Amino acid sequence: MRVICSFLLVAVLPVWSQSERITGPRALGILADRLQAAWARPVTYEEPLWVHLSDISTEGDPVLHTNGPRFRTVTLPVAALANRDKVRHVAHAREIVAGFNRDNAPLEFAVTESKWGLHLIPVRNKDRNGVPQATTTVLDDLVVVPVENRSPFGHLTALAQALSRKAGLHVAASTAVQGFAFDNLFAPADSPHQIAWGTAGSVKGRDALLDLLQRSATTYSWRLNCQPATAGSTAAFCVLNVGPIRLDVGAANGQSTPKILEWDRCVRCKPLRPPPPR
Repeated sequence: MRVICSFLLVAVLPVWSQSERITGPRALGILADRLQAAWARPVTYEEPLWVHLSDISTEGDPVLHTNGPRFRTVTLPVAALANRDKVRHVAHAREIVAGFNRDNAPLEFAVTESKWGLHLIPVRNKDRNGVPQATTTVLDDLVVVPVENRSPFGHLTALAQALSRKAGLHVAASTAVQGFAFDNLFAPADSPHQIAWGTAGSVKGRDALLDLLQRSATTYSWRLNCQPATAGSTAAFCVLNVGPIRLDVGAANGQSTPKILEWDRCVRCKPLRPPPPR
């Protein structure tokens, strides 16, 4: 299974004491990781299809050995990470993304909010001829997923297959917690291994994904990463990575340690795992 890791080849450099510069092929994906780890809520990230040469790095992806998005930079104010006022999250995210948009025009992302969380979505980019135009992602496509009994990851795979058929390119389902681990976090161990799910007619892929995740006992976030085509070899494809939120939890020594948010949406789940011995 193809997995595109958004943390590859990323530099996080201090600009001054109040901000950091994040540079990499998916700088906004790393920004989303940092914000949701600090804010303990989903901040999703989606990419358009990269079709113009100026948006593509010919140095290639070091894992997949294909072309990838070119490196870009976003500036992250430290104050945004320290913010605990949920009402201010959208304003902070939009201010950060507005700075990214100014530096990377005509590429433009918007920050939207749903009951699930915040979403970084591309709205403008170059076409194949370099002409700026409105853009979408494969999750904006209308899809139909038949109602069937499947495992939770089976549902995610079925959605990816529906997106592939509509987009005319391969969309793979992936997760940092493969197979049973994904299913186990989706529902308690004593729940049925398979549940019935599908779309009520034709809906946007993003809405279908949100509807599926609403049934989860664990809060999941997603990254839609797209690889551009490589001349004469690899066709363009996208990977829909869905996984639990990794939180930055403060320790007594002042350092933060990562912790996965598990079963936070479940009212009748098994007890949380005990902390590791000190």
